[in-house]
Amino acid sequence: MLTDDQRKHSNGDYNLVTTGKKDSPLGYVESPNLDALGKEGIIFPNMYCNSPACAPSRNGILAGKYPHHSGVYGFEYFNGEAAFFTKTMPS
Repeated sequence: MLTDDQRKHSNGDYNLVTTGKKDSPLGYVESPNLDALGKEGIIFPNMYCNSPACAPSRNGILAGKYPHHSGVYGFEYFNGEAAFFTKTMPS
């Protein structure tokens, strides 16, 4: 499972593992399905994002490249003519 557009504290099981409390710094969290998945698998406490913008970050996951090597630099700004541009599955 891969998600974006959510902060790490939005998962109760993650909070329990990392802080000992299910609540996040912002308050109560209810995430029963993610909690069950976390109990069956591995929780990674360190998370990184290769771009602060969603489109370059998502394309980095699809293409397996950093945004400056994939040709996608912003939501609507990309260089599809560059020699290093990787077409994505929808393309």
